Amino acid sequence: MKPQHQSQYSPETALRCEAALVTLLGNIGPWANRLVVVGGLAPRYIVRELPAGAEPHIGTTDVDVVVAKILLEFICDTPEVEPGRIFNPKGEGLGSGFGAFNLRGANLAHSDFFMHELTADRLGGGGQSTVKFRVCGILPFVVLKTFAFQERHERKDAYDLVYCLTNYKDGPEGAARDAKRSPVREDKTVREALSLLAERFGAPERDGPSEYAAFVNDPTDPDGAARQRLDAVAAVEEFLGALRGVAHQATDKALAPPPRLRVAKGTPWRIDPGRRAKWSAPEFLAANAVEVRQIGDPVLHAPAKKPRLGRPELDALVARMFASMVVAHGIGIAAPQIGVPLRVVIMDVDEAGIVALEPTIEWTSEEKEETSEGCLSVRGLYGMLERPVAARLVANDIAGKRFTLIGDEFGAQCMLHETDHLNGTLYVDRLRSREDLHTVEPDEEERVSA
Repeated sequence: MKPQHQSQYSPETALRCEAALVTLLGNIGPWANRLVVVGGLAPRYIVRELPAGAEPHIGTTDVDVVVAKILLEFICDTPEVEPGRIFNPKGEGLGSGFGAFNLRGANLAHSDFFMHELTADRLGGGGQSTVKFRVCGILPFVVLKTFAFQERHERKDAYDLVYCLTNYKDGPEGAARDAKRSPVREDKTVREALSLLAERFGAPERDGPSEYAAFVNDPTDPDGAARQRLDAVAAVEEFLGALRGVAHQATDKALAPPPRLRVAKGTPWRIDPGRRAKWSAPEFLAANAVEVRQIGDPVLHAPAKKPRLGRPELDALVARMFASMVVAHGIGIAAPQIGVPLRVVIMDVDEAGIVALEPTIEWTSEEKEETSEGCLSVRGLYGMLERPVAARLVANDIAGKRFTLIGDEFGAQCMLHETDHLNGTLYVDRLRSREDLHTVEPDEEERVSA
């Protein structure tokens, strides 16, 4: 059982844990790219800047300082054992002593994470090291902590939840805004966890707020526990309300996530909701979708040509591209991916419905970010590579009108990915080494860009 009050945690212990993390990541080579920090230290990185007057996270006790033994918790999501049990994989070359704590939703962290850089002292007096590693996004963190609280009923889990929601940038509403943008937002495991969160933190007398208050309460403050229970209820209620889109009208605009693809100039033709519904219908998909060409096909490795088609032919091409993208579960597609060597792409991040002919990247930001990237034409794999965090593109729409498109974060990544296709380049051609390419697990949502 973990310590039952925040006073039993110390900054020195948290630093010791960071030393363990740096040592581990520095010693396991390419496996470092497969690990995601989901608990313990994660709140320190998820809350990147504390609000004025907020107390820092109390840390974690994954180090037994008495015997200087590091207790690293490996978490997995497997049907092999019941949730909350230790899973001992066999035949993996891991040794008989290896085990992982089975927790529902653990695989979500592989689809929603950000990169964090940490410099810390290595264990054993090995000097300082700097490592980059993955930290789960706010939505997988909430899911995992909710399930953890359900399974083991630890006060620290309740504290971690309330701490991250309260101190996240722009508070619980900001956490909801980013959660809405998560690629795992519609996962059934997420829905189960959020329902459970509402139940466990739905009123001051429920066990979630009660355990949070017991963990943080100052014994000398007679009214503190009641106030802290209300704080916990308010944080969760505000987060869930914003996530459902029922926040106060005055904050609706602030809560809406900004589009990651936005038109800066012109009014391009788009795939509107009516056309989207028609082109996504099963009968339309059956008649129009084609197999996406895979790496090695010559059409993917040669520059595409200027489209010289009449409007009816362009309409038919775009419809086939969209149908093929829907069937393949993509968010964008280029004409060469369905065997047509023409400079036509669809970019559908956040259902933008942008169709671009002869697109050209005219600007990219100096700031870059390491991110995961997949491709409909490179099935079963994803890579880690650097992409600019913003980009600007100019193109013609399907009616021949010129427009300018700006992409941020995943939107920029999609723009760059699609224009690469038209130049005969796949994302695997941009990887620094073979070690940056990884296999998608069978039950893990693929990182598909287009």
